[in-house]
Amino acid sequence: MEQETLFHLIALGDKAADTLLKLRSDLDEWFETELLSNNKYHYLVALIDEYASPNDLPRVDIDETGKLKVFVIDISDEPRAKEWGNVLSYIWIPKEGQYGTVKDLFQIVCRDSLLVHGLISFDFKDWRKLASGANTIKISTLHLDESSVLQLDEWPVDCTTDGKYLIVLGSPTFQKTQMDEYTKGLNTLYNRLPSEALAYWTIVGKELAKEDAYIALIQLIPLT
Repeated sequence: MEQETLFHLIALGDKAADTLLKLRSDLDEWFETELLSNNKYHYLVALIDEYASPNDLPRVDIDETGKLKVFVIDISDEPRAKEWGNVLSYIWIPKEGQYGTVKDLFQIVCRDSLLVHGLISFDFKDWRKLASGANTIKISTLHLDESSVLQLDEWPVDCTTDGKYLIVLGSPTFQKTQMDEYTKGLNTLYNRLPSEALAYWTIVGKELAKEDAYIALIQLIPLT
């Protein structure tokens, strides 16, 4: 039986193509296997810049809402949500810290939250709810250790009531005592989010090296 992947990634525009080349260099083998293979896929991910247009998309299916089954990641200087209004998800990434945000989006959301089976139930349907429509994105990360987990009540994060949120915890250990402390810190951060906001949290389903352990807050803010 032919293998299928959840996503297939393409780049539209020279700047987007250069960014994809850098991602291929910086990320591990999973990036090629899960996003750039020739296998059949369920959803297209299009990394675009200001020189791309919806007419450049390959033929893709339409979902039950009438939208193209495409997740657009736009690294143009200005958002173009109306132009790309026919896709399931449009995410504009501002220029400041742009490449780091793109890289984190693939590592933290795509790999750690969707492709690695988490300890807490968070799946593609949940991500689709968060990412649907037109949004801008901000990803804040903090190295996770015994000290930083106690400071999450003071971590400077700017939350808006119309935002949508995902907290991801990548732990260096699943040992119960330590995990209890990490989960307590995660709950502290979660409770700081607006009560009316759509919000999820998840724990990466594998132990990370100590130097790679992290907690991340992904904020999706609707574009108007």
